[in-house]
Amino acid sequence: MRWRLGILIVALIPAGFYVKYFVSGDLGTWCNIYGGAILYEVFWIAVLAFLFTRWSALACSLIVFLTTCALEFLQLWHPAWLEPARNTIIGQALLGSVFDPYDFIYYVIGSLLGGLIVWSFRHGAWSMK
Repeated sequence: MRWRLGILIVALIPAGFYVKYFVSGDLGTWCNIYGGAILYEVFWIAVLAFLFTRWSALACSLIVFLTTCALEFLQLWHPAWLEPARNTIIGQALLGSVFDPYDFIYYVIGSLLGGLIVWSFRHGAWSMK
């Protein structure tokens, strides 16, 4: 099960950056803003499930969801010492820079999807028998 999570984590890193920064066209704006949020949730849920194998998929999903919600609210606060970090690609990817209440919808979707993936990995779905 862990190897599947490892592959998922490794695959989500370039996929997340691609969706966030390089998708264009009709769906480009949606993907850049909200598609990245979904993948962000799935990524961190997979990381927690990989690191803490005894935690349930639900626990991993809730922790990631609540943390990303807190980070979203943190975007309303702009202290001078935090702005340099937010101006980097990694800082912007981890912390964000602009509060968007619609992000919460996609955090829910990503948390449900990530939790479902972890649960299915742990319960034998998608097994290669």
